[in-house]
Amino acid sequence: MSASMGAKQLYDRAMKALEGSSVKELQQILDEINRFMQSSRFEELAQGRKEDLEDARKMLKEKIGNVPQTSQISSADSVSQHDPAAEALMNAAEFDFYGGHFMDAINKYEQVLQIEPDWSRAKEHKEEAERYLRTGEVPPDSFPAAAAIAFGKAQSAFRVRNFGRAKRLLEEAKQALQEAGWDLQQWGAGKEFEIQLHKEQEAQERFEEAKRDLAEGNWEEAINKAEDAFKLSGAGRYERYLQQWRDDWKRLEEIRKKLFSKGLRGEEMLDVFYQLQALESAYPGNPALFSLQERANAVLAAGGEQIASQIKNFVNRARDAVTLAEATENVHEAERLLGKLRDIEQNVALEVDMEDLKRKIEDQRAMVSRFEEKVRQAKGAKPWQQWKMLGEVQKQYPDDAEIAKMRRNVAWVGHLRNTGIAIAILLVLGALGIAFGAGWQRYRAYTLSLTPSPTPTSTMTPTATATPTLTPTATPTFTPTPTPVTMTTKHRAWARSGCYAGYPAVGHSIPAGSTVYLLPEKRRFDERGLECVLIEYRAGNASLIGWVLLADLEP
Repeated sequence: MSASMGAKQLYDRAMKALEGSSVKELQQILDEINRFMQSSRFEELAQGRKEDLEDARKMLKEKIGNVPQTSQISSADSVSQHDPAAEALMNAAEFDFYGGHFMDAINKYEQVLQIEPDWSRAKEHKEEAERYLRTGEVPPDSFPAAAAIAFGKAQSAFRVRNFGRAKRLLEEAKQALQEAGWDLQQWGAGKEFEIQLHKEQEAQERFEEAKRDLAEGNWEEAINKAEDAFKLSGAGRYERYLQQWRDDWKRLEEIRKKLFSKGLRGEEMLDVFYQLQALESAYPGNPALFSLQERANAVLAAGGEQIASQIKNFVNRARDAVTLAEATENVHEAERLLGKLRDIEQNVALEVDMEDLKRKIEDQRAMVSRFEEKVRQAKGAKPWQQWKMLGEVQKQYPDDAEIAKMRRNVAWVGHLRNTGIAIAILLVLGALGIAFGAGWQRYRAYTLSLTPSPTPTSTMTPTATATPTLTPTATPTFTPTPTPVTMTTKHRAWARSGCYAGYPAVGHSIPAGSTVYLLPEKRRFDERGLECVLIEYRAGNASLIGWVLLADLEP
């Protein structure tokens, strides 16, 4: 049970008990209120609820000082709940007070307060007596003590909202005055008190009717009657209830409109459901709320399926994200919505595979966390380690500007590596060139050795001698295998107008597993030392041409 609901129940019990419960029951409720006000739950209450409990505690304390000893004695009985000695002193003090013997009255009031320090009437009359002594004023209603005592008790009963007892005591005071020969028409204080008492009684009756109407689900009638009660009495408690009921009625109407409106999103459905639950906690069993519950359950089930679809979308976005921040944000949204979906599942049955959603989110969270950890480690790593770690992250999130910036800070590592590779290639090519040159010379010497030299003869008549000519022998020629003209994207990639991340994208992204055609162009490298190739991507009747990273392709 919420703190607000608990406070309301305590207050309602106290108000009901004040109408005529035994001292034991009153004390039990007072003890419960005291414990509640000393607990941490009291601090959770709105200011209006706090004031209600404080008023109830004050009224209970005063009521306990004026109710009969047992439940069998009527509230009009003269038996007092006060200490007998204090009661006797109080009666004597009242006789002195209304008889004009203020010093004697003050002494007796002080003795009463030593026995019962919380007796409010003794405190008030003592202060009045002291004022009369100090100013020399004479009380305007100095009349017979019996009437004065009854009237004083009526005022005490009025303060604790025991209007029935207050009315009976007022009649006792009027009867005492009539017996003493007083003209009641001249008793201004009594007439004013009687008018106010009548208003409070009528206000209380109207408010009780309002509570019954509210319990039956007739909110508008209840609000109208509570407004009447406030106009009659002006009491703050009526005003607080009136404002609370108006606010809750307005909230209930908003809930009703949303439940029967179109286009309500999943998260909004859950919020509406929570608002309805809060009202049901404040007004348990209210028919107006109960009639909306079935509709709320149906709407909430539809909202659960909608949220499940949203979760899948966020998981897919996280998987295809091109920046680490984008992936993190989408995973966070998926996790948040999963929490909402679990709340819905606790209230209505859903045809949703919660475990599958949870597993997909956990997989994406694990991947994001792994790359976040790599970035964190890279910040404290050595340059060549940082270059490698950030390269792995950038491969997964090629458009992440922050990662690209971090990697540019250690780009010299990549340049140094590429320079080293280039030097190594040159050395290898040089060695091959030298080796090829030496081999060519040996091959040429060999072919020349196979050609015969002309030999002079001693014949007088020179005759032409046929010189055999070697037939050229075909040398095998190495034919390189042509490079494949197509490759496949490893994951979603972007074709750009240059090499690479610093250039704008050309058209839309290229889906993972797509075939691209390599175009002949001079090799290019980006600022990180990664090689780019010029490709053509064909999709239906359209195509786009741009540069992509070679590392994003596979044969």
